[in-house]
Amino acid sequence: MSRIVMTSAYLNTLVQQLEQAANQLQQVDSALQHAIQSAAWQSSSRQNIMALYSGHQRNFLTAAVNMQELAAFARSTREKFEQEDQSGGTLGIAGFNPMAPLDGLGNITGTLLGGLAVARLGYRVQNGYMVRQQLDRRRPRILVRDSYASVRSNPIVNGRPRGHKIYYLDSVRAAVANGTASPKIKEIAAMADPWYGAKSALKDKLGWASVGIDIFTDTKENLDNNASSDEVAGDIIGNVIVGGATTVGATLLTAAIMPAAAPVLAVGAVGFGVSVGLTYLAEGVKLDVDLDNDGQDDSVKDIVKHGAKRAWSTVSGWFK
Repeated sequence: MSRIVMTSAYLNTLVQQLEQAANQLQQVDSALQHAIQSAAWQSSSRQNIMALYSGHQRNFLTAAVNMQELAAFARSTREKFEQEDQSGGTLGIAGFNPMAPLDGLGNITGTLLGGLAVARLGYRVQNGYMVRQQLDRRRPRILVRDSYASVRSNPIVNGRPRGHKIYYLDSVRAAVANGTASPKIKEIAAMADPWYGAKSALKDKLGWASVGIDIFTDTKENLDNNASSDEVAGDIIGNVIVGGATTVGATLLTAAIMPAAAPVLAVGAVGFGVSVGLTYLAEGVKLDVDLDNDGQDDSVKDIVKHGAKRAWSTVSGWFK
């Protein structure tokens, strides 16, 4: 997409040129007045010439006023640009809601479910749950111990108790690909492959609980306010988009942050922290825009909803 770039120097020159043009129009009008007043008139032509001049004088005055208004607009635009440049570029951030993860029933539900998942994982780790990835081997594998009790009867290997079960990644991926993977195999696959983990999270019905609550709340509020069908659809689509993006983003960012050898509890805790952080980013940061005209600064989620509403309105209009 092409852009038109205006510098402060250009706008300053434009202001000067517009003001100069306005002054020249005024000077021409003054010169005409002087010439008409000092001319030797014949009584038969004076009235016609004065009427013609009066029409031109109105045009001169209108043009001069327009030039002055354009100069004032260019000057205010230049000053606004300079003020924004000197502000250091705050990206239009107007405020911050520190309670975003607990703001509304949907967010409270999502945050509590995430916290409970970490607590449940901590309980399992305390009882012997262990996951250790060994991806640098010729045949990458993951070692899993479900609990201390689960490996008590394991045979002794090389004179030492094994203490874990071995899952080879090629076998895990094959089971997932041919549809024979058990829930345990799918859990292992999600640990090894962030993209598979993201897909699995998107299929988790419990994980969508907070999104469902937000959809119900927004829809009820829209219906109570007699909102349009585009508004209702936009809020639903926006909630789904932001919820899905937060889920996928949390999974992928956690995988990028944490090394493969990190303890499973540490990975779970970091994942919960990343999820909360993305909630702050999507709903806690308030930008200096008000696209929905509700008198309040919009968050990223609000902007997504507004975009979804416009997109839905455009698409639905094709079928009318």
